[in-house]
Amino acid sequence: MNRIGLILLLSAWAASASAQPLEQLFREGTSAAQSGDYSSAERAYLRILEAGVHDPDVEFNLGIAYGGQSQYGRALAHFERARRLDPGAEAPRLAADEARRLIAERRADQEGSAEVDAGGGFVDSLYSGFTESALAVTTAIATLLMFLFLIVRSRASGSLKIGSALIATVGCLVAFFAGAGTLEKRGVFRAGQDAIIVQDQVALRDGPDPRARERGIAREGDFATVINSDGEFVHVRTRNGEGWVPASGAVLLEASVD
Repeated sequence: MNRIGLILLLSAWAASASAQPLEQLFREGTSAAQSGDYSSAERAYLRILEAGVHDPDVEFNLGIAYGGQSQYGRALAHFERARRLDPGAEAPRLAADEARRLIAERRADQEGSAEVDAGGGFVDSLYSGFTESALAVTTAIATLLMFLFLIVRSRASGSLKIGSALIATVGCLVAFFAGAGTLEKRGVFRAGQDAIIVQDQVALRDGPDPRARERGIAREGDFATVINSDGEFVHVRTRNGEGWVPASGAVLLEASVD
């Protein structure tokens, strides 16, 4: 066997060897969750994420594990991650709604009334059912069709010319819509990274220091935008204002380990 063949063989073996433990971890996590051992399930799924896996099923199951431990803020964050990885799936959306309901219910029991910020907004909801790759492919196809029918229009006459112009116009509108969605998914229009506050009554401080002056409070389950980071603190913007909070108090909605 030549050297290149040996390298390829060793690479394939290494990939297979790494995949097997991850599959085993997933089975262990699922088995633990089914038996009610949610802390063990949490550890198994976190190890999968630490290996660099971005999978909606892992995120969803990790949300279930946190929910089983009444950590509804963290559960919500991972349900939202699963929803973003698989926008067409119904279960993550329903689970996220249920997590928000449970957070609000717990807060209402303590304070008499409660509301959990769902975040997002019109633009986010407009594209929530589409993946970035689907929008990018749609942009490419619509742009191609637009130019194709513009060429047809330039050489046609009568009703064919009018029809080609209409199709080219529709292609232009679809390309614009899908292209804007692709940029939105990539965060081009956002000033920071989307996150969920996962601890309740987190102090918003003037600086990245636990001794800094408190300027407000962030609530569990509220949507936040992370606009800066410094060591073990992140600077967030929430509906209750902005300030620095411990990094452990906010989970980014882009797939990463918290």
